[in-house]
Amino acid sequence: MGVIQTKKTIRAPYEGKPHVRCDEGVLETGRWKGLHGHGAGNSGYRQDQSCTLPRQRSTLPYFEELKFGLPRLPALAHRLDKDTSGCLVLGRHPEALRRLGHLFQTNQVQKTYWAIVKGHLVKKEGTIDLPLAPQSQKKYHWWMKVDPQGKPAVTDFKVLGETKDASWLELKPKTGRTHQLRVHCAAIGNPILGDRIYGEPEEITQLHLHAYSIEVPLYYKKLPIEIKAPSPSYIDTYISKFI
Repeated sequence: MGVIQTKKTIRAPYEGKPHVRCDEGVLETGRWKGLHGHGAGNSGYRQDQSCTLPRQRSTLPYFEELKFGLPRLPALAHRLDKDTSGCLVLGRHPEALRRLGHLFQTNQVQKTYWAIVKGHLVKKEGTIDLPLAPQSQKKYHWWMKVDPQGKPAVTDFKVLGETKDASWLELKPKTGRTHQLRVHCAAIGNPILGDRIYGEPEEITQLHLHAYSIEVPLYYKKLPIEIKAPSPSYIDTYISKFI
């Protein structure tokens, strides 16, 4: 596994072992298949590592390799839907997790996603401002809905390309609600391809949502750390049609 310690921008492959940028307290990596990217709560503050380990045994050896001399496994600093490919940020120790948790909670981390959605958008660039709330009050129910009484949820979007029946979007969430991008795209009439929860039944089963880049202003007097993860092949197939 390659470790890059000098460059500020790292390109990490999605398929196969990821390349990793290793700082004193932070790891930035492109996510590999099978890793459920759900950290401990919304902030990554908790010290209980049981909530931050990969759920599939096959990914545990990768986490062991990410220790880089420290006694404990790294922990996920934020959430990423298990069906979404792309960038992940991990903390190597409790102090780093607290710092990262603060940055994510206060929306100081800039995230850019790519999505392939159904149909065409009337506006080619703009902002989706639709509050979200859980569909159910059950504790472990993650499905969301647009609700005027819900929590604020804001997403900037830009159309990067179009085909006859699909669009390639750049999405920049300004808030971090559960399933925000998926619900917002469905709410404007352009569900993400392969979205089995908020989209329409179709043959495509893989969610076409990719966390393309993430910028973390970890150090006060330095440029933000940025990682970019190339999109997986099933998304590249569509992107090649747009170019």
